[in-house]
Amino acid sequence: MTSADQKAANKRAIRRQRRKTKAKQATPKVVAAIAPRQRTPPKPVNLAVDRMIALLPKSSMYELRQQWLNVLRLRKAGASAGLSKFQAALIGEWDRRLRQALSDPGRFRWPTTEANRGDGKLNGAEWHSEGVLGFLGYRVGITQGEHDQTRRRILDVTFSSPLPPINGAAYMREWSDPGSAARLRKVAETLAAFVRNAKRKRGGSMDSAIADWERDLDYLFHTYYVGKFAFAWPSLDVEPSYR
Repeated sequence: MTSADQKAANKRAIRRQRRKTKAKQATPKVVAAIAPRQRTPPKPVNLAVDRMIALLPKSSMYELRQQWLNVLRLRKAGASAGLSKFQAALIGEWDRRLRQALSDPGRFRWPTTEANRGDGKLNGAEWHSEGVLGFLGYRVGITQGEHDQTRRRILDVTFSSPLPPINGAAYMREWSDPGSAARLRKVAETLAAFVRNAKRKRGGSMDSAIADWERDLDYLFHTYYVGKFAFAWPSLDVEPSYR
């Protein structure tokens, strides 16, 4: 092979090598798929709820009230997991204690919402003098009032569910059975009495509270009364006082 032939062969070999190199660079690399790491599933919320429910029969009335207020707070914050189950169990515990109190009042120590005369504080859990509504956390007005949705959630429970036993058997019998006409009338008359008493004070400081009570009465009227009951709906008119 002449020198010229050798040079030509070398050039052809170089060209072949360049073509192979380009082909390798153009071929995409195959990357093995990596299986996603399996995450440990979170523990069900019901486990904690079940433990809380198991403690309800051993809880004091003050503790049951705090649990109820916690339910309201969590619902207001948007939480929902497990709350309905716990709320149902809590109301069931109220019902169990109320039945026990009414059937055997001598063995049941009735909690009271009456204020102690000495220091002006409410007994034990600082409950309000409104009774059932105060126990359930119902509040109106600008300073400490609850939002419309929270107040109506409380009113829904007050009308349709068993109530916590407070203030004695005679007081609880005034509230009658859940979902009954007598129960709705008691709730409505209680709110209407608040409105009339506030209007008698003739001061602007109660305007926000009065507006809240009136909106709540309107809610009860259209949600539970219209088309279902026929008793006279309570009046909000204030009778003139004569001296």
